[in-house]
Amino acid sequence: MIKMINLTPHEITVVSSDGEIVRTFAPTGVVARVDQMDVSVGKLTVGQTLVPLVRSIYGDVINLPDPAPETLYIVSKMTMDASDREDLISPGRMVRGEDGKPLGCMTFSIKHTKPEDAHGG
Repeated sequence: MIKMINLTPHEITVVSSDGEIVRTFAPTGVVARVDQMDVSVGKLTVGQTLVPLVRSIYGDVINLPDPAPETLYIVSKMTMDASDREDLISPGRMVRGEDGKPLGCMTFSIKHTKPEDAHGG
């Protein structure tokens, strides 16, 4: 059986196509994320306030445990995309309530490292 570890700061709830909760993964307290540095590129006037305008530069993935057998790590899409690891998944298609707030995800996304993977090859 595959072990799934939530490395996001949020509870991740998996919902079936009929809206039933399948399982909820509590955050572990460890948050994998991408190191980010912002470089100032100017200012933007919003109303009567000058707001800094920055370009974000992304670096290394941090707080990501070493791969473990039969284990998948749930991370943000940005973290997954910044890594070359194949043991990372991120919440995919979201299910929303009548108020528009997310109830959970129906799918998980994986990163395709080879073009043929995207076509089921």
